Amino acid sequence: MNSDWGMMGGYPSATGYRFEAHKTGLKDRIAIGDSLPLGGDIDPTHPDYERHLDATAVVKRDKQCVTTEDCYDNYDLYLNYLRGGPGFGDPLDRDPKAIQDDLNNKFLLPDYARKVYGAVFTEGADGVFTVDVAKTQARRGEIRKERLARAVPTREWMKEERQRIINKHASVQVQHMFATSFGLSEKFTKEFKEFWDLPANWELHEDELDVPTYGSKHRMDLSLLPDVKTVVQVEE
Repeated sequence: MNSDWGMMGGYPSATGYRFEAHKTGLKDRIAIGDSLPLGGDIDPTHPDYERHLDATAVVKRDKQCVTTEDCYDNYDLYLNYLRGGPGFGDPLDRDPKAIQDDLNNKFLLPDYARKVYGAVFTEGADGVFTVDVAKTQARRGEIRKERLARAVPTREWMKEERQRIINKHASVQVQHMFATSFGLSEKFTKEFKEFWDLPANWELHEDELDVPTYGSKHRMDLSLLPDVKTVVQVEE
């Protein structure tokens, strides 16, 4: 799940990814001077760490951004990549020189320089990237035409999206996010249903999602806790 939306056409923040390995054999590899998983393993689609672990290693890669309540032993391996924040403005407007700098500083994977920013570039024998400005502009023109070809009027999109909401056609994580929000605010629930013109009997509750969470069944008014003073937010 991304954590922040972009602004003015910017893309959401990336999810990052997590790597962990147990039974790595690193203790013996260190003792005999064998290769080790050093440096960054920045691209999960082209993994490198596994080449430096024993065949007994139990490896897990996923797109979780944090780790909680997990156990590690000596010589286990852990890597957590947190990606950058959300973008501002259309990625196709980004300065090609800035993209080139990002590539050479390893802030950006080449695949995403092509797909997201429409950059056309070459990589020299020395590993240095060079962005071709003219070809990049031409490619961006093609991408803009591709966008128009698959675009639909906002009214049609909202009609389809409304039906998806009525059918509760969304990932469990998204449904859970909305269900908890509905449970916390009658005002938000009312405004959400009015905005999407939902049937009066349409509801979404946590208990229908089969997601075990703390606090989903038992809540209390925070003002009842000792030494707590509630702050009421108002709209100006």
